[in-house]
Amino acid sequence: MLREKSQWIVAVGKHEGIIDFYDFIQTQRLLEKNKIKSLEKGLVRLVY
Repeated sequence: MLREKSQWIVAVGKHEGIIDFYDFIQTQRLLEKNKIKSLEKGLVRLVY
């Protein structure tokens, strides 16, 4: 079961990552850019 975002526990730097920080940030930016493009084209509909 997923918890509400307000109940998430953030533990920065507690384990070695699979990918380095730079690659993670770049990937997140690309995903956000693709999401915006999809929303603009009407290919994706967000449901909350």
